[in-house]
Amino acid sequence: MFIFFEIQSYTLQIREALFYEDLQGVLVRVRNKMNASFVWSFQQEFFHYPTLMVYVMVLLASYGVHRGSKIDAIDTRWG
Repeated sequence: MFIFFEIQSYTLQIREALFYEDLQGVLVRVRNKMNASFVWSFQQEFFHYPTLMVYVMVLLASYGVHRGSKIDAIDTRWG
């Protein structure tokens, strides 16, 4: 019985390793396709509407400044 359990354990370890590698490959492909589709849609929209790109950049910059000031306020209050 010991040999049977060892073989079964080894088989399950190999199966788990193969599944993990397969899962990692799938996740990498999905991540690459998501990035590619985001870049494509970004290029398509902002190519036709450059003013929209400027508005989005200003909005992101304002959010970054606002968020940074809130983090500084929290640090000084708790620090």
